Amino acid sequence: MLMKLPTTYSEQETTANELWGQFTQNNEEVFWQQYESLIELQAAKIVYTNLPKISTISPQVFHYLMFPYRTRLNFFLAIMTVIGLFSFQIYTDPSFLESFVQIAIIVSLLLMAKHLWVFSIYDINDRRLTITRNLSLKSTFFEWERIRAMTIYKNGLGKNAETQLSILLITNKVHYFKYPLFGNDHLTFLKILGQKKIDVDSKI
Repeated sequence: MLMKLPTTYSEQETTANELWGQFTQNNEEVFWQQYESLIELQAAKIVYTNLPKISTISPQVFHYLMFPYRTRLNFFLAIMTVIGLFSFQIYTDPSFLESFVQIAIIVSLLLMAKHLWVFSIYDINDRRLTITRNLSLKSTFFEWERIRAMTIYKNGLGKNAETQLSILLITNKVHYFKYPLFGNDHLTFLKILGQKKIDVDSKI
């Protein structure tokens, strides 16, 4: 024989039962005022309970810089100074370029300057993604709600192919950037995009 368990009621159900137990035609107006208030309170609780939870993101900065920004800037300025001296020497004495070693030095310095100038820093917070691209600290800001989709891909073939990120906005405009994230940083970035409901196609 099965034992019948006692019926349990919520606080609102208990209050409603008590109100109905006190209902008479003489207190009909007061009853309906109290009962409607109880219904409104229960409806408000249901709406509050069913509200979607908003995930917040703690600020994070991603980059692949081997040296701090100030050190990188100082190296760049020093290299540009040397290139300037070489340029002045070439201007005053064109025969200066006749040496293969001197040409190799100038080309190497130019490549080093370019490498130091261009980089990518991804600054992420709960409101937006900020990407800084070079030593001038020129930054591009993207509010999360304005991003429609992202694609992470290799720009070319082979192991040395550059990884890039394309950002498609709700205006259908596309922005392209170097993508400096690998390993755990890459996985963390994908997780953040998932929290922000951004469609992402990662091909790396």
